[in-house]
Amino acid sequence: MFALLGRGQALAQAALGTWKAHAVFSPLFAVSGPEPLSTRLTQGRVDVLVRTAALYARKVAACREGLLTLRHVLLVDEAGCERVDPGALRRIPGAVDLAAALADQPATFDVDATEDDEPARCTSRRGPPCGPRGRCTCTCTSPSSCIT
Repeated sequence: MFALLGRGQALAQAALGTWKAHAVFSPLFAVSGPEPLSTRLTQGRVDVLVRTAALYARKVAACREGLLTLRHVLLVDEAGCERVDPGALRRIPGAVDLAAALADQPATFDVDATEDDEPARCTSRRGPPCGPRGRCTCTCTSPSSCIT
């Protein structure tokens, strides 16, 4: 699961939700240009992307056809806690209003224990100005990573 959000509540919620599902979380920088983002999303075989509708339109819309593995775009509003404009949902293929989807879920959720060697976070290494180096490093969960 990739998140292309600024630092804030929505980014933290995306990370926690991803780890609850025992999936790998990969934060991306919203300031990156469309080409480096497209490369990282393609190389990481993006399945789910969390972002705002505005950032989607500016950064991802042009390269969407090349993201063959992208199935879901979970949209959050700028503040990360309000519902998304219905017009944005119609314009973006596979878009889901994350706040609305979560509103239909139970308030509590039992999280299964994770193993120390279970991948949890994926980061792309910085490369030359022309793009990323083309590798993704997955790190594992551990008590120390939860503390830091």
